[in-house]
Amino acid sequence: MMHGEIITIGDELTSGRTLNLNARYAAGRLTAAGLRVNRITSVGDNYPMVAEALKRAIKNSRF
Repeated sequence: MMHGEIITIGDELTSGRTLNLNARYAAGRLTAAGLRVNRITSVGDNYPMVAEALKRAIKNSRF
């Protein structure tokens, strides 16, 4: 089975100012398409943190 991760980016998400509805929507759509979502990660507007999240997601995903 294909599986992957969702990464959402933004200080507004990590501070709690904004509800992460995009992750919820993406997870629902991906699950409906047959992809298992193993992890949802939110990172702030920080390039090194985004890069690290992407590296981890690529390593742990199968598609």
